[in-house]
Amino acid sequence: MEKRGAVWEQEGIALSYRIRNNLDLAWKEALVGFLPDFLALFQPHVHRQIDWSVGPEFLENEVRRLRRALPGQVRPPRGQRQQVDLVLKVRLLEGQEALVLVHIEVQNQKDPHFELRMRLYHDRLFDRYGLPVYSLAILGDANPSWRPGFFHTDVWGCSTTFRFPVIKLLDWKDRRQELEASNNPFALVVAAHLAVLETRPEEPARLQRALHLVRLLLRRGFGQDEVDGIFRLLEAIMTMSEGLADRFDREVALLEEEHAVKLITRSELRGIKKGRLEGHRRAVHRVVLARFGEAPAGLEEALEALGDAEALMRLVDVAVTVPSAAEFLTAVRQQAGAA
Repeated sequence: MEKRGAVWEQEGIALSYRIRNNLDLAWKEALVGFLPDFLALFQPHVHRQIDWSVGPEFLENEVRRLRRALPGQVRPPRGQRQQVDLVLKVRLLEGQEALVLVHIEVQNQKDPHFELRMRLYHDRLFDRYGLPVYSLAILGDANPSWRPGFFHTDVWGCSTTFRFPVIKLLDWKDRRQELEASNNPFALVVAAHLAVLETRPEEPARLQRALHLVRLLLRRGFGQDEVDGIFRLLEAIMTMSEGLADRFDREVALLEEEHAVKLITRSELRGIKKGRLEGHRRAVHRVVLARFGEAPAGLEEALEALGDAEALMRLVDVAVTVPSAAEFLTAVRQQAGAA
């Protein structure tokens, strides 16, 4: 688990890059897995107008296309990944043929180009699809005064203004009791995010907040899929130092006994994944030995560099058909470089 603490600045808590990255990934998983709950909590008027019997279509390729099209001055600093953005297509209840593109941007740090990026994304989505575009910003930063919501240009009386709705998670700090009492599973995601803004990974308060939210999760009567999904998100968002993470796992084990449930902790997931990867590596190695009599020098190191189970499984097929051990080693290294 994450060991680095947050970096503190005058304007509030500025999350370190690695911690922000964890939040980005967790938020993307949360929005994809619990989109109806998210909209029901934050934008109920939008939730009521969507036909949820038709699943939303997530346009991941469109997200990558938009990122590539950004002007250089709008892109994040080199080496930093873009904050979470999702583009999806939904069908409305009124007028069964009506489709709307929903663009959701999660921003966990102040960005001077944020409003411009929202405007560019909105315009390019409309240009490409010719459909109404609903652009929504989720601000997960700790700066209460940063509240972007529009982009305006004015040249010689020719002006345009683009406004977009904004959800400032920090505004829910004084509504913590409401979040914790809610039957909406996404409320616990927001409570976890607020806890990250207020505590450091090595502080016992982080552990206590996490355990409190797990207890609430188990008392809500959610289905097993919801419990599993929210629990994974709580762990991903509320990163802790190694010592606190171990204590968290032990306390979760006690809660499992108390509530007669089974929760797979992140450490257990890592163990399961590691075991699967080792099994795939052994399978690749056996095929290579059967084909060529011996493994080429450097194969074990190349296989260790691959942490993708699907890539390892594809290499089994490659090992069966490739003409030589040397060419197979080249293929492995190419896979590792592309991962």
